[in-house]
Order: sequence, then C-alpha cells, then structure tokens
Amino acid sequence: MERKITPEELKQILEKHELWLRSGGKEGERANFEGVDLRGADLRGAILIEVNFARVRLEGVNLAGAILIAVNLERANLEEANLEEANLEEANLRRANLWGANLERANLEEANLWGANLRRANLWGANLERANLEEANLWGANLEEANLWGANLEEANLGEANLRRANLWGANLWGANLWGANLWGANLERANLEEVNLKGTIGVNIPNRNTITLETGVQQKEQEIVRREQEIVRREQEIVRREQEITQLKEQLKQAGNDAEEVKELESQIEQLEAQKQQLEAQKQQLEAQKQQFEEQKRQQENELNSLKMQITKLKTELSGKIKDAKESLEKALKNTDTQIKINQIYALILGFVGTLILIGSLVLLLFIPYYLWQHNLFPENNWHILFYTFPVITLILIATTLLRHQKALLNEVRYFSAMKHQVELYSGLLEASQHAAAGLGNPDKAAEYVQETFTQIRDRLLSMQHFQYQADAQSEDKRSRDDSSLDRVARLLEKITDLAGKGSQ
Repeated sequence: MERKITPEELKQILEKHELWLRSGGKEGERANFEGVDLRGADLRGAILIEVNFARVRLEGVNLAGAILIAVNLERANLEEANLEEANLEEANLRRANLWGANLERANLEEANLWGANLRRANLWGANLERANLEEANLWGANLEEANLWGANLEEANLGEANLRRANLWGANLWGANLWGANLWGANLERANLEEVNLKGTIGVNIPNRNTITLETGVQQKEQEIVRREQEIVRREQEIVRREQEITQLKEQLKQAGNDAEEVKELESQIEQLEAQKQQLEAQKQQLEAQKQQFEEQKRQQENELNSLKMQITKLKTELSGKIKDAKESLEKALKNTDTQIKINQIYALILGFVGTLILIGSLVLLLFIPYYLWQHNLFPENNWHILFYTFPVITLILIATTLLRHQKALLNEVRYFSAMKHQVELYSGLLEASQHAAAGLGNPDKAAEYVQETFTQIRDRLLSMQHFQYQADAQSEDKRSRDDSSLDRVARLLEKITDLAGKGSQ
C-alpha cells in the first residue's frame, strides 16, 4: 500500500538528498520514494539525480525543469505528468506509464524506455538521442521535431504518431508499426526500415542520400582501387629493376678486385639503389593500405546501396498499394454511379411515360364527360354536382403532374451522377498518372509527395461532391414529401366532396 507524505517531509527528504549529492555520499541520505504516493506533487526544478522512484505513483505530478539524471522510474505511473524541459538523461523508465504526459523539449538522451507506455504523450522537440524505445507504445504521440538520432525503436508502436520533421538518422525501426503516422520532413537517412509497417503513412521521406549518389561513390572507389593497383604494379616493377641493378653492381664489385676507388663507387651505388628499393617498398605498402581502405569504403557503400534499394522497393510497393486501393475504390464508385444512372434513367422513362399517358387520358376525359352529358341531356339539376363527376379527372391530372415532377427530379439526379462519373474518370486518370510518376521519378521522396498531394486533392473533391449529393438528396426528399402531402390533400378533398354529395341527395 502506498504511503502518503506531507510537503514538509518531502522537503526534508529532498534537502537530505541534495546534501548527499554534494558530499559525494558522505553526508545526508539518498532519496528513496519506492512505495510512496506522490500524486499531484509540485517538484518543479527539483534536483533529483539518482533518486529511486520505482513503482511510485506520480500521476499529474509537476516535474517541469527538474533534473532527473540517472533516476530509477521503472514501472512508475507518470500519467499526464508535466515533464516539460526536464533532464532525464540515462534515466530508467522501463515499463513506465507516461500516458498523455508532457515531455516537451525534455532531454531523454540514452534513457531506457523499453516497453514504456507513451500513448498520446507530447514529445515535441524532445531529445531521444540513442534512447532505447524497444516495444514502447507511442500510439498517437507527438514527436514533431524530436531528435531520435540512433534511437532503438525495434517493434515500437508508432501508429498515428506525429513525426513531422523528426530526426531518425540511423534509428533502428525493425518491425515497428508506423500505420497512419505522419512523417512529413522526417529524416530517415541510414534508418533500419526492415519489416516496418508503413501502411497509411503520410509523407514518407526516403533517405536523402539517393541511389545515384551511392552508385557514383561506389564507381569512384572502384576507380581509385584500380589506380592504386596500377601504382602498386609500377612500384613492383621499379623494385624488380632496382634488384636487378643491385645484382649487376654486386657482380661488378666482385670483379673489381683490389681497386679501392671502383669498389667504393660501386658500394655507394648499391647503397643508393637499396635506399630507393626500400622507399619503393614503403610506397607499395602505403598504396596497398590505401587500396584496402578504398575496398572497405566500397563494401560499406555497396551495403548501404543495397539497403537503400530495398527500402526504395518497399516504399514504392507501399505507394503502389495505396494507389491500387484508391483506384479500386474509384472503380467501385464508377460502377455504382453507372448503376445509379441506369436505374434513374429507367425510372424516369417509366414515370414520364405513365405520367404523360395519365395526363393525356385525364385531359381527354375532362373534355369527353361534359360533352357526353350535354349530348344525352344528363346534366345534374344542381350545377355544382358536376364537380363530383370531374373530380376523378382532376385527381388523375394531379397524379400525372406528381409523376412528371418525380421524373424531373430523377433526370436532375442523372445529370448529377453523369457529372460525378466524369469526375471519377478524371480522378482515375490522375491516379494512373501519379503511379507512373512514382515509378519514373528518380527521387522517390518527390514521388511520394506527388502521390500524397494527388490523394489530398481527390479526397477534397470527393468530399465536396458528397456534400452536394447530400444537398441533392435532401432536395429530392423535400420534393417527395411535398408530392406526398399534395396527394394527401387530394384524398382529403375527395372525402369532403363525397360528404357534400351525400348531404345534397338527402
């Protein structure tokens, strides 16, 4: 069970700890808060070097600007804690809970965050250089402009994280989840992206060092190696010549006999040739060392080139996958649009035919009934009773006009869907062009940016089209409701006329 301490007790513990630090452990006492409940404590700017906070409850604690170098926060609960500009260099945060914590501009250099929960944490501008974030949960975390140089993010969860302009140079992202993450402007040079989930990522930035630069570098190293080999061969030939000359002079020295001057001259020449031979051998060794150095550099660049090509292939596959999904969605939309156009055209044709037929028939009846009654002298004694005979005709006219209004609405929808079909076909062409651009551009970063911009334009257009569709649907619904209400009014009018006719006959 956690133990609560008073602010006075906390102050005394910190004073003893500061004395312990200053005296090098000779005076005072090292602070140990294990098992203590420090929720909501105000520790702003506190000097907490090497303090033990293992398994301590620190929810909502204010540690802004605190010095927490080499502290032990293993399994500590720092949910929604304020660690703005705090110094957590080399801190132990294994399995710590930092959900929603504020770590803006905090220093976490070489900190151990293995398995830590940093979900929705704010790490804007934080320094995580060489930090261990293996299996850490950074879902939805804000890492904008954060420094992750050489950090270990193996199998970390970075889904929907904000990594805009983050520095991931040389970071290990093996098996990490970057689903839906924002990587606009992020530096991924020399980062390990093997087995990384990049589905749905935004603004994937392929390492700045492109394949052309590396291929040129490999070719230059090969040329330097060839030049060094040629120089080594020339030095070997020079050494052989010097050895031959030395052998000849030694033969002459044997033949010189007791001629002191000749012997002295020959020995001097032999010494000079020996010195030249040694100099040539030293140059040869130096050239061989340079050759080995260039070969090592060549191997490194070849490995980097192969790794970069694999990354480019993977990212191009991701882009192609995005484009393929978008094209499939547009093709489905195009198919649905075609189906809707055909259905509306058929319904419009039927409604127009039936409405026109009813209208013509009702007009014929409207003229025929009075003529028939007049010819056979069947007019009713009360003239208003004629309304009872002509009312069905009026009802048919109203029904015909309602059907024709429905036909007009359907034809408007056909025009709308035709325009939408044209837009969808245009977007399909844009996606096709972006796919070719992504495959053809020498810089995959620009290709990714172009595809993303295309997606954004299409999405905005489709959303605006959807808005207009909702308006059109709402208008059509209003028209249908008005038409239905007019039919109800006709039915009520028919009932009234029937009642009046019944009263008149009585």
